[in-house]
This record gives sequence, C-alpha cells and structure tokens, in this order.
Amino acid sequence: MILLRPYAEGDTPALSSLLAECVRNVNSRDYTPEQIAAWCAAGADLGRLHARLSTGCTIVAENGNAEIVGFANMHDDGYFDYLFVGSRSQRLGIASRLADEAERYARSRGAAAFTSEVSITALPFFERRGYVTVKRQTVMCGSVGLDNFVMRKEA
Repeated sequence: MILLRPYAEGDTPALSSLLAECVRNVNSRDYTPEQIAAWCAAGADLGRLHARLSTGCTIVAENGNAEIVGFANMHDDGYFDYLFVGSRSQRLGIASRLADEAERYARSRGAAAFTSEVSITALPFFERRGYVTVKRQTVMCGSVGLDNFVMRKEA
C-alpha cells in the first residue's frame, strides 16, 4: 500500500537521500560517474532543496512501513520540478500516481500546460504520459554538464 501525503520540512533529509539513491542506482545507466556525483552533490544542499520543494506542491509517497519511497514537486504554473522514486520501488506505479497528483494540482491552479526538464532515464516515462520533447539541452550542475530534455504536455 502506498500513501501519498504533503511534504513537510522535516522530510528534506530523507528526500535528499532518496534522490541520491535513485540517481546512483537508476540514472547511472545513462550518465557518467562524474555527472552522477555532481547531481548527488546538488541534491545534498538541504537548504536549497527545501526552498525548491516549498514552491508549489510537493507530494511524498510512503509505503506501508511509513518509509518514503518517492516524491514529486509541481509549481503552480505547471513546471514539474522533481519526480523521483527509489530504486527498490520502481515499476510499482508510484511515479504515475505522483505525476497524476502533481498534474491535478497544477490544473487546479490554472496551468494550461505542464513543462519539465527530464533526464535521459525518465524520458520514456514522460513520453508515455503524453509529454513531447521541445528540445534537448545540456544544463550545468556545478561544473559538470548534464544532458536532459525540455518537455511539454497540454493540461
């Protein structure tokens, strides 16, 4: 059983750990060790992470043992900032439930479309949800470039 609940500031360390675990164990198939290290370091800045997760709506997914297994963040304007699910909880429908809830939130705030900067790893998931690639880009994470895709979906 998976419970979705709102984010609380005290969740920040657990979400930072989950982000790093997912990046190391899932995204590592599409990114170099240097890119993975830079990505994890960026997610380890708890103040910055909390500030980003406090914008819009952040939803936390917990399993039956109250262990955090995923999270998503959507801004009021439809910008999908975060969607991560732990490596041991992949392919259980958690990401879909989080994305559904995030999109519902943005729609309720009047967003006409959803946009995101999607990792190479997450590209197929977002394509299955009806997002289309606007462009491929390289973003800087510290001094390391990470390739991703700007994607869009009409609300």
